[in-house]
Amino acid sequence: MTHRTIRDILQTRTLVKVRPETRVGEVARRMRDSYVGAALVMEGEHLIGIFTERDVLDRVVAEGRDPDTTEIQQVMTAGPIRVGLDMTTVDAARTMKERRLRHLPVEDDGNIVGVVSVRDFLNDEVSVYLM
Repeated sequence: MTHRTIRDILQTRTLVKVRPETRVGEVARRMRDSYVGAALVMEGEHLIGIFTERDVLDRVVAEGRDPDTTEIQQVMTAGPIRVGLDMTTVDAARTMKERRLRHLPVEDDGNIVGVVSVRDFLNDEVSVYLM
């Protein structure tokens, strides 16, 4: 894993991109239907936040908020940390561990091109043993 980069492990998935005023319930359904654990909150082409499955639990359900009236901008993580395609997987994993993150948006030339998750790192490591 030491010399691999984010480019090597990034999975092609549907990116769930939502506007800040989108309701949590709609975002959660889109995440479920797309089989992803995070949604990117965008203003135009600019990433302003991330909303994860963990946020549903911690910031919506546990706080007693109504998912059908709560806007995603009220419960997202603003200004998420991003990584580039050429960052090593070791550095990205270290960032995730230190910051207690499960998802990292990936950008290339200023554009969001994906999201890497803890699962991507696990799948990459496990694939070495299954070869």
